[in-house]
Amino acid sequence: GNLTSEIEVLLERGAAVTGTVRYDDGSPATGLVAKLLVRQKDKWVPFHNGSWQKVSEIRTDDRGSYRIANLPAREYLLQVDLRLEGKTHSNVSRDSVNEIHHLDDPSYSIPVYTGSHFLAKDAKPFPLSPGEERTGEDLQIPLAQLHRVSGNLLAAKDGHVVNSGEVELLTAGDRVHVESFTLTISVSTFDFSFVPEGDYLLHATGEDVEWLQPGTTKELHAYSPADQPIHIDGDKSGVMIALPESAASPSQH
Repeated sequence: GNLTSEIEVLLERGAAVTGTVRYDDGSPATGLVAKLLVRQKDKWVPFHNGSWQKVSEIRTDDRGSYRIANLPAREYLLQVDLRLEGKTHSNVSRDSVNEIHHLDDPSYSIPVYTGSHFLAKDAKPFPLSPGEERTGEDLQIPLAQLHRVSGNLLAAKDGHVVNSGEVELLTAGDRVHVESFTLTISVSTFDFSFVPEGDYLLHATGEDVEWLQPGTTKELHAYSPADQPIHIDGDKSGVMIALPESAASPSQH
């Protein structure tokens, strides 16, 4: 009980990375989420810092600048999310009635990685050493390489437009999910707003339905899924995906 123990604790200064995010016309990309990824087994995942497992992310300021600090020494990828989100706004009338308006823009997010790549597998990671202040890790968002892809699902048997289903956009080869689009009672055309240039696969499922109320459908005819390769180097409209016949029996959902 009269002995004294000494323990030395070494606190290592964390590293930091700073840079600027701009669009390809040179204007600053403000208000976008910038975060770091680390390799976990065979994939890149968001880096969590601290005991509360908080993701190390920050929004770019009015100049498009960001700074992420308190980082351990390891390899990282920078990811910046270009997001299009549905918005809600409200206003108060003269009678103090709060009117709420919804804008029906779909939520849509396109990640851009270190080196201005749209796929993490194409990006080159950068290392951080203990206490390093890494500057100039800039990123440009190439908006000119984003294109719109739209079209319809058709019945292979007679060519009519199928009025219900889902189209999933996958990368060619490894079939990594990019985005999906669901057809509704008011939307019979699939429409992907921001597709990076490259080779993809459109995976489609569909059925002819009778739209009932409220929000239910009666299946009239089922189809088998179909895959269609597509190369994106510009806007693509009028893309047709033919669905083959299926032996599935009609049912009500």
